[in-house]
Amino acid sequence: MIIMRIKFFQTLSFQVILIIALGLSVMTLVQFNYSEEIIEGSILHETKKQALAYLLGIEREIQALPDPYDSLRVSGVLYGAKTHDISQLGFSIINIYCYNRAGEIFAFMDEPDKLTKDLSAEYGEVIRKNAPYLGREIESNHVDENGNIIHSVDVIVPIHYKNEVLGGLEVEINLNRTFEMIREIDDLYEKRIVFMLSVALVGMVLFIFLIVNWRVLAPLRQLGEVTKKIAAGEFKARVEYGPKNEIGRLGRSINEMARSIEALFHELNQAYIAILNSLSKALEARDEYTANHSENVARYAVKLGRRVGISGDELKSLAQGAMIHDLGKIGIPDSILNKPGKLREEEYAKIQEHPLLTAAILRPLEKFRHFSDIARSHHERWDGLGYPDGLRGDEIPYLARIVAIADSWDAITGDRVYRKGAGFKKALSLFEKERDSGQWDPELVDEFVRMMQEEKEGGA
Repeated sequence: MIIMRIKFFQTLSFQVILIIALGLSVMTLVQFNYSEEIIEGSILHETKKQALAYLLGIEREIQALPDPYDSLRVSGVLYGAKTHDISQLGFSIINIYCYNRAGEIFAFMDEPDKLTKDLSAEYGEVIRKNAPYLGREIESNHVDENGNIIHSVDVIVPIHYKNEVLGGLEVEINLNRTFEMIREIDDLYEKRIVFMLSVALVGMVLFIFLIVNWRVLAPLRQLGEVTKKIAAGEFKARVEYGPKNEIGRLGRSINEMARSIEALFHELNQAYIAILNSLSKALEARDEYTANHSENVARYAVKLGRRVGISGDELKSLAQGAMIHDLGKIGIPDSILNKPGKLREEEYAKIQEHPLLTAAILRPLEKFRHFSDIARSHHERWDGLGYPDGLRGDEIPYLARIVAIADSWDAITGDRVYRKGAGFKKALSLFEKERDSGQWDPELVDEFVRMMQEEKEGGA
């Protein structure tokens, strides 16, 4: 029994239920706090608005007096205001004062502790701005007959008489009734939320328990068994679960993965054999210059490729194709490849075979066949006078045109056994001069020249 309980706590059902329960609990706590703040703020604001309307009514009574500064009459108005029907309001009155523009209290309901108001604060602002003040701070300066603290707030309005501000009218209102109303609303709200949450949790637990066990766990167990077989090398294992939902799509994806892995392993086995054959050929005639040259050509080709907008897999193909563009030279004798003097006609014809040799070497490598276009065509010319196929203009693969420029640049600037490489300025001048000679794509030459100039200036 204990083991079964432990297993249940480890199940996906329990984890989902726990996450939902925790999420709802956190949301409920946040909602409680947020709602209480909103309710309290709303009720307090409404209470202040009621007090403001109450004071405006008293102001109208004062304005009706022959002399608004008549202390006895104004005090009578204030005292009478206490007997007004305020049973429907959310507050009761502690005291009401009238003060003049000098801050002197000249009328009141109950005699205050001080007979002057500090006009540097809100009391003066009401007069200067001719605007009411709805107390921002709740005070606890009063105690009722039972010794309980009274929470209060001040609301002040300017007193107008014949379009002039004569002073201010302040009321101290008792908020205990307001706070009691807030507590009652909060208690009722919390009880309803707790009830609704409890019902929702019980319903979700039952629903999730049934759905997860019926629609999720059983299919996932089958998927787990199949993936174990695939991991063990049984690539022909397949999932038989086929509904058109997420798990069904996952099952079909696993089947596709198994087929892809099966095909990939077959392809890799064939490729490894072909690569080993090619490497054995490469090792027969490898030289240091070819390696350095290929790295340089790949570097220049990638820079130019990025500049003309090539990216992603195509850029990777450009880099890799540039690295092996001269691989066919492994079939050229060292006596020709590294000859310090001028080549004879038959020797030059032998050199011209290396693009075809590279393509032939790459032919068994199925995964690298798309590199052979670069290798085969990087000595073609824009005017059609290149080799080995005499391609012209746009007939030449675009990546091969890029490699042709990078190859020529490194050939001109690099050292050979029979000559010293040209300097940067001389090489750049030669490229600009030969732009329209028919050897290279003119637009790519322009981009390459600008790129090299910018790179030189940036380095300087």
